[in-house]
Amino acid sequence: MGWLLSDEKDVSYGMGAKILVFNIGFYFVTFGMFEAAQSDPSISLGIGIYIAIFWAIALIVLAVLVTKKIIWPRSAGELIGVVFATPAPCIIALTIYLSVRDTPVMVYYPYKDHYQYKVESFDDRNGGSHVEYHRSADTTGEGSFWNGAWVKDSVWVYLSPGRDTVKKMRYRNGVFVSEMRPGDGR
Repeated sequence: MGWLLSDEKDVSYGMGAKILVFNIGFYFVTFGMFEAAQSDPSISLGIGIYIAIFWAIALIVLAVLVTKKIIWPRSAGELIGVVFATPAPCIIALTIYLSVRDTPVMVYYPYKDHYQYKVESFDDRNGGSHVEYHRSADTTGEGSFWNGAWVKDSVWVYLSPGRDTVKKMRYRNGVFVSEMRPGDGR
């Protein structure tokens, strides 16, 4: 790691600040695009493509900056900063996030009685599945997409791997009302 502590004259001071600025810009753009994709599922694929293009450009820019020693890590902290300026930590974090989060296999948005509904079907890790229903917190016009807060609504049904009903959770206007299991007599 002797190259990290280089005393070469062409290596300017303030490398940590340059690496930090690059990292802040990199993550600001990445998280901004990720937030845009989360807020409107209809554009998530397009945003994913933009993120991949941005990461490729950022990686090329970082490689040029390091090759020309405009950014040259002189300490282990600065080296960690350069590593975090690459897409690798984002990809690792996204992989971990998606492995612990249930991702819907189907989503649709019906409109009924001046409200937009969001219906999501999930395949659970245990082989079962469940369906979640959300309603827009406020009324919305027909044909317009709701982009605000959602509240839990209707009956959420949980199925076993054999497709038997495990339980039903009833919500009304975002408030839990009851839980029903087979054999409860309800």
